[in-house]
Amino acid sequence: WAQLNSPSTFYGYNLGISVQKAFGEWLYGYWEFKIANPIRLPQNSYVKERNRYRVTPILNYESKQLTGYEVIIGLTHKDICTDIHGQKDYGIVGISRPLKQVSLVSDKRLKEKSLMWKPILHEFIHTFYGAKHCPNDDPTCFMKDAKGHGNFEIQDKLCDACKQ
Repeated sequence: WAQLNSPSTFYGYNLGISVQKAFGEWLYGYWEFKIANPIRLPQNSYVKERNRYRVTPILNYESKQLTGYEVIIGLTHKDICTDIHGQKDYGIVGISRPLKQVSLVSDKRLKEKSLMWKPILHEFIHTFYGAKHCPNDDPTCFMKDAKGHGNFEIQDKLCDACKQ
């Protein structure tokens, strides 16, 4: 589990390209990283028929771990899902609950695991800044809604609208 203790400290882990370097390049401020203790995914989140984990019980668990102004980003290798795009238990890479200061990211659906820092950055921007998806639907913007087709390979910037 990744956890943020103050507005300038993010706890996470290094994935291929340094997540800390990516945060320093794309977000203002200094970001310190640290691994938090791992936990088991809640049993009531498992969907046997799809071999996936529903995000709501996981995000609810994360919310209970908050002690103040931190943000928690759960990281998993398991397949995660939610009801979205008119489908039940739809497989996703990440999800955030900005008002609750929690999010969850999985590398299960990523073709290139070294790109995990991009959905982490995307969900962190949702969670910490409360930002919406890219209003320009710019395919190269980190904040573009994947809509089930994450093109993380070509995302390489925050567009001008998302920098605001």
